[in-house]
Amino acid sequence: MLTNELIDTVTDYIATHGIFTIELIGFLGPLLVACTAIYGLWGSYKYLLTYVCFFLVNMIVNKSIKLWIRQPRPTGGKSILGEVYGGADEYGMPSAHAQSVLYSTIFLYLAKGDIAWLLSGLGISFLTIYQRWSYRRHTIAQLFAGALCGCGVAYFANLTANRWITEKSFW
Repeated sequence: MLTNELIDTVTDYIATHGIFTIELIGFLGPLLVACTAIYGLWGSYKYLLTYVCFFLVNMIVNKSIKLWIRQPRPTGGKSILGEVYGGADEYGMPSAHAQSVLYSTIFLYLAKGDIAWLLSGLGISFLTIYQRWSYRRHTIAQLFAGALCGCGVAYFANLTANRWITEKSFW
């Protein structure tokens, strides 16, 4: 069976590469939670469209704050996949990873109201924040600021979606 072979391969990989797998999940957390949010919102057109639009707004907010504050990343940071930072991303305040995972997690929870979505998103968010801290890509303050910004954008995006749905008016 192909399924059993796949499970065996994944199990062997995790057993061999263990902690790296968890760190990789943390590094890829924004992508994983974004895909989860899109899947969870798939049947709700207005929530999905609002999520995607504000996902872009969230990225613009992050880059704008980075360029405004210009706080450097911690020294001695490690790379997990050879990533190189340039432009606004050479700065660490606020953490784009933390901001992105918390934006997706909180928006999905507010839109769906299901605690399972919240807990799964928070689990990946924790792994993401831990990976960014342990690889010295961000300070605790940069991670906290990113998480706070992501929650704020998610809250505002959800208010916008709710108004669009209930009042038939986008603004």
